Amino acid sequence: MKILSIDVGIKNLAYCLVNFEKNEITIDEWEVINICREKNLVCSEKLKKKGTICGKKAKFYKNNSCYCSIHSKNSDFLTPSNDIRLLKNKLLKKNKKISQKKLIEFCKNNNLEYLKIRKDNLMNNIIEFLDTTYLNTVEKINANNLNMIDCGILLKKHLDKTFKDKKIDRIIIENQIGPLALRMKMMQGMITQHFIEHNLEKIELINASNKLKDFLKGKTTYNERKKLSIITTRNFLENDIKLNKWLEYYNKHSKKDDLADSYLQCLWYINHIVKNETIKNKNQLKIK
Repeated sequence: MKILSIDVGIKNLAYCLVNFEKNEITIDEWEVINICREKNLVCSEKLKKKGTICGKKAKFYKNNSCYCSIHSKNSDFLTPSNDIRLLKNKLLKKNKKISQKKLIEFCKNNNLEYLKIRKDNLMNNIIEFLDTTYLNTVEKINANNLNMIDCGILLKKHLDKTFKDKKIDRIIIENQIGPLALRMKMMQGMITQHFIEHNLEKIELINASNKLKDFLKGKTTYNERKKLSIITTRNFLENDIKLNKWLEYYNKHSKKDDLADSYLQCLWYINHIVKNETIKNKNQLKIK
């Protein structure tokens, strides 16, 4: 049985694809997806000596070319300073707090027409000048600035890419509750709908408190539960020979807490739901 366990997030959507056969658990895939990151752009310029693509993380781009900080100097366009980047962002957002005086000053410094031109036209003229003069900066997407449509589009791209043609028998998703989890509830709904549309209808929502129920003793704080989740998962990886190959990967990962949550959620589900179903089915066969 292939079980996909998902810990909902926008920047940190963790999943653990587990295979449960003959009462043994193995992990097929285990990762944390950043929905905000469509892809890592890399410098497309060639290295002079080797003749190979640079491949360093791109800081700038223009048309179909990407540049690292060093190779941006080889471009036909100027490298934007922080002031230029901030100005362009404000102009694109139609920020009316930019004073006419500041716009005129920019036009004077860059030999642009400004006399008898309305403010909105000045802004458009400067945007056009920046587009034709400077490289574009590779910007990080802020999860807090994503609306429902943005989230849906990015989520679909990542889920399609990650789970296309994967054999999955059941999907369990951490249930988002409370008024502070509205955005996560939205994500939960979109994830659920995505799999339903791909004919994966065996989906269950799991209470977040379940994953540590078998390991908690008394009341704990949020941070204490996070630490316990990380330590408990590491113990399983260290002591189970079938999981041991994931130990180094887990220890090096920057989001161990999210990985742990997705695994422990699946472990709870197997121990308390799947195994009970098996026992129930066996008892029904005996009665017959």
